[in-house]
Amino acid sequence: MLEATSSVTIDEVVTTRRFSWVATVLILVVILAAAGSALWWQQQRIDKTSRIVATRMQQIETQSIQADQRAREAMALAQSQTEKLNQIDAQVKVARSDFATIEQSWRAFNHGVDDTLRANEVERLVLLANQQLSLTGQVAGSIAALEAAQQAIVRFDSPRFAEVGRAIQSDLSRLRATPDVDITALFNKLDRLAELLSQAPLLAPTSHGFSQGKSQPTKSAESEGSPSAPSAPASAAQSVEPNEAPAKATTIAPNVSFWSLETLNHWWQQAGDQAQQMADQASSVVSKEFGDIVRIRRAVDAQSLLMSEEQSIALRSHLRGLVLSAKLAMMMRQTSLWQTEMAQISSLVNSRFDLVAPQTKKVLELVAQLKAAPIVVQLPSLSDSLNAVASLRAKGFNSQQPGN
Repeated sequence: MLEATSSVTIDEVVTTRRFSWVATVLILVVILAAAGSALWWQQQRIDKTSRIVATRMQQIETQSIQADQRAREAMALAQSQTEKLNQIDAQVKVARSDFATIEQSWRAFNHGVDDTLRANEVERLVLLANQQLSLTGQVAGSIAALEAAQQAIVRFDSPRFAEVGRAIQSDLSRLRATPDVDITALFNKLDRLAELLSQAPLLAPTSHGFSQGKSQPTKSAESEGSPSAPSAPASAAQSVEPNEAPAKATTIAPNVSFWSLETLNHWWQQAGDQAQQMADQASSVVSKEFGDIVRIRRAVDAQSLLMSEEQSIALRSHLRGLVLSAKLAMMMRQTSLWQTEMAQISSLVNSRFDLVAPQTKKVLELVAQLKAAPIVVQLPSLSDSLNAVASLRAKGFNSQQPGN
């Protein structure tokens, strides 16, 4: 029984040991399989990485070869450009040398031409200033031309033109000291004179009344045809007043006899006062009714009162022509013609126009101002500048000047 038990135990132990060894072997096999799989996976990964690295290295090598080739091409291009720049630099040096030679030859051949052109410019400006002064009398234009010539001489900076510059400065000083005629103001006054001459009233009556240019009240045909109509109430009033005089006389002294001497004297005195009052009233009525129809005027020339309306229009046109002629005389600086036209205008206004009207007074005042205004002043000559330019021309420009 013990043997059987021991044999069973030994078998169990042996069986247990066998299972343990089998389990151990299985575990080792599993471990070895896992390690092999890991090693295989690692190897595959290493191989893939190696291939990628090899591919990239090959690409880098290819790019390096291409970059090297491009660098060689750029170097060759740079060398060719350097050679071209050297050639261009050599050509520029040759061109500069040729230009210097040509410029030197040109200066040697045309020495003095520049000064001749400068002298032509200065002479042109001086002649222009002389024309402005002698033909039109414009001092401002002459000053502007001489100032332009002076600025040109300063710009030239040449000792040849020093004498001409001093002469121009002398003429400029004289011109600036010369009084200038205000042509614009005179033209405005002449325009105002023409306007006033068309508005001033004449002595001759017209179809619109006695004075053209003034608004005079005129009577209608009915009032002019019956001037005595408004005086009817006045005459009626006057016819009543003598009847009232005896009543007043009787009331003054009721206890005195009517035919007494004192009463008669008093009555005659009151009758004289009434007659004087009636005469004054009649005179005021007549003057009021006929004052705008009959007018007394003083005329130097009796013919001025007999002018027709057409003659009045012709007279005003003639006066406008005289004003226009005065403008031309002022532009042409003809003092004698200017004074003659002003005198004719003044004479016609004094003999043909109503001297009491304010427009006529303004006309005469304006004519007096224009007649006294000078239209010509004594202008200096530009002989210094002209003689200096002529002297510069006479010297010529062939001599070599320092610094040229």
